[in-house]
Amino acid sequence: MNLSPELIRLWLLATAIWIVCACAMAVENVRSAIQENYHYVAALRDGRPGQQDGSRPFYELNKPLNKAGPLVFASVGNRTLADFDEHVKAGRQTRASFPDGSGLYLDASLTRPDRDLLAYVFWEQRWSRWWSVSWKWIAGGFLPPVLLLALASSLAWALKGFQR
Repeated sequence: MNLSPELIRLWLLATAIWIVCACAMAVENVRSAIQENYHYVAALRDGRPGQQDGSRPFYELNKPLNKAGPLVFASVGNRTLADFDEHVKAGRQTRASFPDGSGLYLDASLTRPDRDLLAYVFWEQRWSRWWSVSWKWIAGGFLPPVLLLALASSLAWALKGFQR
């Protein structure tokens, strides 16, 4: 199917504007989503995921890390961030900071090797966190121009058929 050069130029201009705008919005949104704070979701000894209540030692309630299965981290969220910061001030938790701006809250009663292991695993999972936030922006940046080209091509084909 032949498209007129004017239609292609118009599509290229619209695509360029769309991608620049989408990238400008994505950079800030992805950066703020990545720079969130997370906490380790410990597995209780009875197998359920749970939260440390702070009144009993971590290892008394939770499975050891080598028997806990996959290590899972969850976003703290803004509404509970103050609670986590309060626990850090009280000495019940520690906060590890990472080069990408993210933070990880860990129970202070964890042994140093366990804290190092959790920090290492958290840092190694950074690309999956980046991807989980970025894929929507990538799709939103490139899918609409492709759909616009398909729609314009279909309309041009239909109009050309009416002109004959």
